[in-house]
Amino acid sequence: MELSIIIPVYNSEKYLDRTIKNVLSQRFKKFELILVDDGSGDNSGNICDSWSRIDKRINVIHQSNSGIGGARNVGLEAANGKYIGFVDNDDIIHPQMFEILICVAKKNNADIVMSFAEQIYENTEIKFEERDIDKINSEEIECDLRYRNLYDSSPNDSPYRAVWNKIYRKNAIKLIRFPEQGAEDAVFNNRIYGQVDKFIIIDNSIHLYYWIQRASSQYHNLSSGYQIKMLWSQFQMLEELEKNFPEFSHYCVVKTMKMVLSYRYIFRHTKYYNTVNECIDLYKKKLKKLLIHNKDISVFIKCLLMIFYYFPFTYNLFRRVNDKK
Repeated sequence: MELSIIIPVYNSEKYLDRTIKNVLSQRFKKFELILVDDGSGDNSGNICDSWSRIDKRINVIHQSNSGIGGARNVGLEAANGKYIGFVDNDDIIHPQMFEILICVAKKNNADIVMSFAEQIYENTEIKFEERDIDKINSEEIECDLRYRNLYDSSPNDSPYRAVWNKIYRKNAIKLIRFPEQGAEDAVFNNRIYGQVDKFIIIDNSIHLYYWIQRASSQYHNLSSGYQIKMLWSQFQMLEELEKNFPEFSHYCVVKTMKMVLSYRYIFRHTKYYNTVNECIDLYKKKLKKLLIHNKDISVFIKCLLMIFYYFPFTYNLFRRVNDKK
């Protein structure tokens, strides 16, 4: 089996048919599709079963709810492909996406191949442009740049944080798994980027994944507390990077401090403010120590971040000015 495509499914009956049909329409045919029904309370599980009776490439797994990370982990355990790809249960991919990624992976003997994505709003018509694989440019990304981009400022970091715009060589993943909640994609990539030899990206003008933006998504909903889990994940990534790949940790230290400042600002008038501060308090001593003593972080950045931290009104003013811009 060349490829295993894993889709975690949860209460997505409105969009699931379209996504499954879209994946099955891939020009590349040598794949298995693993649908992990993560305890859906709607008709999603039945939709998965119906499709499995139509196409023998589909393997459906039903389980109690464990979150998107837990569902992906179950899919990884069941995967038989040489390469692994992920698709979310309400998104759309280019008909040539996996054909292109597999071709580039084999040509370069790559462990990871990354494409770029386009964010579009639901109900937007998508027009797929035919791609000549032989004319697609690609380049290798060294380890330092992987982590620099992973912890860059959004939206620059988004392609490097996501898993659904990539394929991974299964042998490279080994025992690496997702956390069950929080920034599942980023934590997974934080663990794997330092362990793989060859990471290839294709031309950033070519978008193969369409990330559908929905107003109801928890990603856009501060009141869900989802963003607080993201902060926990950021501290987790910092600890893991400091332990396993400390030579790249300065990127994560700066990003984490920026998140601390940002979260104190955006949650200052919400019921989650105390929870955010409790989370920060657990890590602030270590975070400040890592910031101050890291030789790869400039003195200017250190001073600026510490001023913002100890004098919140300076950061609040900075944010208000930039938000107006």
